[in-house]
Amino acid sequence: MAAEDAWGSHRDMLHDKDRNELYALAIQNAVERIQNLTAADRVQFGHGENADDSSVAALDIGTRTSLLACFAGRAGARVSAFEVLPQLAHLAAGVVRDNGFSATIQIMGMHSTDARRDPRGRGLVVEETRRVLPAASPTPPSPPPPSPSP
Repeated sequence: MAAEDAWGSHRDMLHDKDRNELYALAIQNAVERIQNLTAADRVQFGHGENADDSSVAALDIGTRTSLLACFAGRAGARVSAFEVLPQLAHLAAGVVRDNGFSATIQIMGMHSTDARRDPRGRGLVVEETRRVLPAASPTPPSPPPPSPSP
């Protein structure tokens, strides 16, 4: 998919004020919930020696224009935003820079599956899947024929 096509598919979403306000509010609430976990909760969720650290690490998978990453950064999370398309990664980096989030959002021009796990990471993934996955076969496969009787 070319960057122009990806940009076109996001244009309507970027201009949907109600939708974006709801995303921003949901991300803000999620970040606050993670920040407000008790140290015991953090140990339970596998934060080990970092149990006293209330910072939030967020991943934005397929950041495109970095809108959701910026919402997470504004909410107080450290964000690693992944975008495999170089043109969109460049665009996202500019949006992050122009909106003053360079200290908290890192644009990663790569597949998220190629990244190493951050051992300090604590739990928030922001992502919007827009692809339509192929449906299963329209007709289910026929059952196998019955086994012959002995």
